Amino acid sequence: MLGYGTIPGIIFLVLLFFIPESPRYLIKKGRDSEAYQTLKQISGEKIAKKESQQIKASLDTEQSGSAKELLKPGLRMAMGVGIFLALFNQVIGMNAVTYYGPDIFRSVGFEKNTEFLATSIIGSVQVVFTIIALLLIDKLGRKKLMAIGSSLMAIFMVLIGSIFYFEPANSGPLLVIFVAGFTAAFCVSMGPIPWIMIPEIFPNHLRGKAVGIATMFLWGANWAIGQFTPILINNMGGAFTFWMFAVINVICFTFVMTIVPETKNKSLEEIAEMWKPNKKIGKEEVRKGLASTRG
Repeated sequence: MLGYGTIPGIIFLVLLFFIPESPRYLIKKGRDSEAYQTLKQISGEKIAKKESQQIKASLDTEQSGSAKELLKPGLRMAMGVGIFLALFNQVIGMNAVTYYGPDIFRSVGFEKNTEFLATSIIGSVQVVFTIIALLLIDKLGRKKLMAIGSSLMAIFMVLIGSIFYFEPANSGPLLVIFVAGFTAAFCVSMGPIPWIMIPEIFPNHLRGKAVGIATMFLWGANWAIGQFTPILINNMGGAFTFWMFAVINVICFTFVMTIVPETKNKSLEEIAEMWKPNKKIGKEEVRKGLASTRG
C-alpha cells in the first residue's frame, strides 16, 4: 500500500518536462524572446512587454543579498508578514484535525471503520476546495480569501468546541459537518495562500533566504502542533482546545485585515517596490486591500 505514494511523484516528474522555464531565468541567460513568449502566454502581449522590461531592470540592479538586509526598514515589515503567514498556516487548527482526525472522531462515538470514513470525507473536501482556491485566488485576491477563510474557520472552531462542551445527541454527524466546513475554509484561504504569498512578497535577491527563514518558523509551528495538540485535548479537553484555535483564527483575521497587503495582479518587481521605506507600504497597500475585501 505504501507504494501507492510513488504514483503522484511519478506524475509530478513527468509533468515537469512540460513546465516552461521562468521568465526571469530565461532573461538572465539572455534568452529574451523565449521569456517574452512565456510572459505573453501568461499575461497577454501588452502586459508581457511591461513585465519583461521590469525583469530586465531588476536584473540590472540586482545584487546578492544577505539575511541582515531583512532587518532593514521596509524589508523588516515584509519578513514579519512572511513569518506570521507561515505561523498562521500551521497554528490555526488544520494540522490538529489532519494529524488526530481519527482520534477526534473516535472521541464522539465513531467506531474504527466509520472514523476512517469520516477522515476520508475530510480528505476529499481538501482536494475539492484546494482546486476551488486555484480558481478564485486571482479573481478575489489573496487578502479577501484569507479574511473570509479565517473568519469562517473561527466560527467552525467555536462550533466544534461546542460539540465537545455540550455533547449533544448525534454529535458525530455534526462534528463531520463542522470539521468539513472548517477544512473547506482552510483550503480556500490559509492553506494554499501563504505558500503563494511568502515567496512573492520578497525582493528577488533576498527571496531564497527570506523564504527559508519563514519556512523554518512554519515547520517549527508544525512540530509544536503535532506535539502539543493531544496534550491539550487530554488535559484541557476538546472544547478548550478548539476554542483556543478559534481565538487564533480571530487573531489571524485581524492580522490579515490590518497588516497584510494585497498582491493580486502585481508583478514581483512591483511587490518589491512596495517594501521600500519611502513607499510607506503599510498604510497605502493595506488600505487598498481593505477596500478590496469590502468590495
